[in-house]
Amino acid sequence: MTNTMGLFVKDKTAALTYEEERLKAMGYAQVAVTVSSMSVLLSITGSFATGLTYGGPVVCLWGWWLVSLFSLCVALGMAELASAYPTSGGMYYWIYQLVGPSYGPLICWVTGWLNLLGQIASLASTHYFMAYIISMIILLSTGTAAPTLPKGIEQGTDYDVPEGSGWFPDNKQFMGIYTACLVFTATINSLRFEHLRVHPGAAASRLLVHGILGVVFMIFVGWSWVLSLLFCVSDLNQVLSLGTIPSEANGDPIAQIFWNAFKQRTGSGTGGIIMLMIPLGGIYFCAHSTVTYVSRILFAYSRDRAVPLAWLWIKYNKTVKGPLIAVWGTVFAAFLLGLPMLGSEEAFTAIISLSTIALNIAYVAPTTARILPWGARRFQPGVTLLATFALSLIWYYFPVYGAYKWFKGPVSTLEEELGIEGGAVTGGSDKAREEVAVKADAVAAVEAAAPPVQA
Repeated sequence: MTNTMGLFVKDKTAALTYEEERLKAMGYAQVAVTVSSMSVLLSITGSFATGLTYGGPVVCLWGWWLVSLFSLCVALGMAELASAYPTSGGMYYWIYQLVGPSYGPLICWVTGWLNLLGQIASLASTHYFMAYIISMIILLSTGTAAPTLPKGIEQGTDYDVPEGSGWFPDNKQFMGIYTACLVFTATINSLRFEHLRVHPGAAASRLLVHGILGVVFMIFVGWSWVLSLLFCVSDLNQVLSLGTIPSEANGDPIAQIFWNAFKQRTGSGTGGIIMLMIPLGGIYFCAHSTVTYVSRILFAYSRDRAVPLAWLWIKYNKTVKGPLIAVWGTVFAAFLLGLPMLGSEEAFTAIISLSTIALNIAYVAPTTARILPWGARRFQPGVTLLATFALSLIWYYFPVYGAYKWFKGPVSTLEEELGIEGGAVTGGSDKAREEVAVKADAVAAVEAAAPPVQA
């Protein structure tokens, strides 16, 4: 085959060298990407209204642990595969190695496309929520969404509902904000940065342990975020825009919670507007990391000629030290997914919902192939103790019931019975104390007769 793009190598050593040089040049900070791409600030901000409406505070608070447990199982399964096959391409490369050359190309092709399209849809949804938070900040900064209260309904005793209405964008204006967010993120991602340069093949165990710890860290951060929000709810019906007092935040629960918290205490909701910068910042960093890894996925698929215009997306820009064209290609694809918002926001939501199905299939496919007979025969373990290590750390540092509160190391029952303190026998019978003293003298004699250890 003609080596038209300079991507094909002759042996395995050369292939690993190619992977190392490309990843070293483009850079990839595993822990930072793990924390940023998970972004519980994004996921909770986007789904808090649904959980609070149909499940209530109890489901939001304690259901988080159940979902996190399942997510951790997925992360551990994928971490095992990544430790065995630490190369770019991810899931579609893993499943090819597990299925084999007979059906591998077909299954690899389907898995790769599901992953790529799902990630692009995820990129679109991330920027959608970024534009939504910006719109909410503009709304509360220019007024509120609350209409004048109907006659006969008294104002709240703790705070007064303003009667003015703020500015909230329509579909075309929202599409403009959405596009601006995409362009801004792509521009920042196109700048030259000195990334953390680590080759996954050389330190797979350390990177994967950091990735799992990043997942565990975000589980606790997410639960703390949900707990904080629920403790700040003063009027659940108003937060959900279901009560007689209208929502100033156009029905958005998180914005309303922030607004109420500062309005009741200071008489002004300005502090609530400032607090919205917290989820906005988290969503931005999530969007930035999403553009980073989605563009690298497109780069990897172009290397294998699995996408149209592969010769274009594979181009590497030496100035910015990254696949610049792939970055703008993924952002443009996310822009195309956002066009249905011009006609109906529900159509865009339906398209984005498909990303969950596509990504779940792409995640489950290689882990399922791993446990099937033919996949188990072909699998070559990488970091085999990764799951045990991660789970042991979780148990040790688990709040309230963690082993750090009660586990103090090995306990000698003989010392407890005899009352040995500081090397001296202070309790027990005379015979027992005599036996312990004889044993101690014997040990001391052996240690004195032993030759010194050479450095």
